[in-house]
Amino acid sequence: MIQAWQQLDVDGLELHCGDAVAWLEGHAFTGREFVYVDPPYVMDSRRGGKLYRHEYDDADHVRLLDVLAGLPCAVMVSGYDSPIYDSSPLATWRTIEFNAMTRGGIAIERLWMNYPEPAALHDLRYLGSNFRERERIKRKKARWQAKLAKLDPLERAAIMECLRELEAAE
Repeated sequence: MIQAWQQLDVDGLELHCGDAVAWLEGHAFTGREFVYVDPPYVMDSRRGGKLYRHEYDDADHVRLLDVLAGLPCAVMVSGYDSPIYDSSPLATWRTIEFNAMTRGGIAIERLWMNYPEPAALHDLRYLGSNFRERERIKRKKARWQAKLAKLDPLERAAIMECLRELEAAE
C-alpha cells in the first residue's frame, strides 16, 4: 500500500511503515500536521477473526488512543464502534458514521476527529447530508448556471461582484 502512495509523489506527504505509537511519540509535532490513523479493528467489533499481519490487542488500542489524544495537531481515527473507544479520550471527539462495504457485507464505519467541523467544504461536490440532498443542490446549481449564462456579460459580472461582497461579509 505504501509503495502505491509513494509513486504518487504528493508534496508534503510522509508515509511510515512501523509501530505507529513509537513513531508518534518520537515525532516533533509543529501543530500543522494532520494525522490519519486506521488501526486494526478491535477484535470484539469484527465479524471475522484475525485479518492483519500485525494485530492490535485491547491494550494496544488503549495505548494508541492515549497517545493520539495528546497530539497537538488535527487527528482523525477510523474504526468500528467499540466500548474501548467509547471509554477513551476519543469519546469527546466529533464523530461521523457511514456505511462501508467490507468482505462480510456492509458495516457501519465511524470517524473520530479532534477538530471542529469545517465552516466551508474544500470540495463542494459533497455538500449535503445524503444523496437526495446532494442531487437537489446539484440541480439548483445547474439551474443558476444556465440562468447566469444567458445574461449579458456585464450584468453577470455585476451579480458576481455582489456574490463576492456577500461572501466577504460572512
